[in-house]
Amino acid sequence: MPWRLLILGSNAAMPNNGRITTSQVLLTESDYYQIDCGEATQMRLSQYKVKRNRIRAIFISHLHGDHIFGLPGLITSYFHFSRKDDLHIIGPPGIKEFVETVVRLSESHLAFKLHITELEAKEKTLVYTDNTLEVFAFPLQHRIPTNGYLFKEKSEKTNIRKDKIHHYNLSVEEILQLKAEEEVHRADQTVIQPAEVLHPRKHPHSYAFCSDTKYHKGILEYIQGVDLLYHESTYLHELVDKAAERGHATAKEAALTAKAARVEKLVIGHYSGKYRDVHPLLEEAKEIFENTVRAYDGEFIDFPEK
Repeated sequence: MPWRLLILGSNAAMPNNGRITTSQVLLTESDYYQIDCGEATQMRLSQYKVKRNRIRAIFISHLHGDHIFGLPGLITSYFHFSRKDDLHIIGPPGIKEFVETVVRLSESHLAFKLHITELEAKEKTLVYTDNTLEVFAFPLQHRIPTNGYLFKEKSEKTNIRKDKIHHYNLSVEEILQLKAEEEVHRADQTVIQPAEVLHPRKHPHSYAFCSDTKYHKGILEYIQGVDLLYHESTYLHELVDKAAERGHATAKEAALTAKAARVEKLVIGHYSGKYRDVHPLLEEAKEIFENTVRAYDGEFIDFPEK
């Protein structure tokens, strides 16, 4: 099943214009992964019928309130959903103190284990892995320490086509060689190539999340060629000086980043509350990078097919 991205919240600073603040869920075939947790996130989870027990990990970009104020409510709500599975939380330094203080002072009961990883990324760093994907943190440029996140699907192991097993009368040893993508050389001079007998590999998905950040070319090396890029687009480019001063980017700058990184598809979001209608931001980005879509509360964004 292709990956999908569900937008729970797309606004900056505070809920406004019918939009809550930044929160997303990456839906894969087997599990869900949440990214940032703005105020009212758990209301959106219920509204959009997300099975929150399927969320394996939560990735927090930075500690500004519009990205974390929904986290205490979400974590403690799991009491009502009988969660037993471990929950991983990954974020910058301070996220552990924030979560543990809320749980302690509210005397909340958690029937599952919390694993909290703190990291201020200085370079691309592996911060989470499971059976299906790896997640790397990388540095963004904002007013406080902020991590971007790169989600990469692990390449699936490919199997031998059954018709080829019979055609070549392959032995167990030969099958293992071919699955390891090694040529098989037989005494009669026959050479069997792995590409001849293996099922084609599925293209592994990739997603880069660039939360609050100024426009800078330093992130290009971390997001090069991803299937889907989310890049904050707080303002129209007429406010580019204001954006830089506040550690944000414009829609045009997000598109320039997508174009330079040669990504397949761009998602813009984190809109200033001054924009009731975000269509002008989308149009500004599309002038530079045509394959741009908007993040908006309740919308599913499909990954490009390959």
